[in-house]
Amino acid sequence: MKLRSLITSFLALAGLALVHCSSLADQCSKAAPTPGVTCDNEGLQCPYSIDQPNCDGTSTTIATSCFCTEAAWSCPAPVDPVDCPPATDDGGGGDDAAAE
Repeated sequence: MKLRSLITSFLALAGLALVHCSSLADQCSKAAPTPGVTCDNEGLQCPYSIDQPNCDGTSTTIATSCFCTEAAWSCPAPVDPVDCPPATDDGGGGDDAAAE
């Protein structure tokens, strides 16, 4: 009898957790977090992605989160790459007239 009660309680809690998670997903999809834009659900955390620039001119998409803090979305920003090697001569010639 106690086992049945324990299982029933566990299933009820699992159901509430699923409803809560889907509710947060709905809130995040409606909120569409944008850095600095106002939000009304203090403490809400929603998925967000940034395109982080690389030294070679490409970028990498990084999954992160935004937080609703003090009525505005607070989201991380991309950081300029550091310690990139200096540009090298590609061997394409360029301004050959100046070398003559």
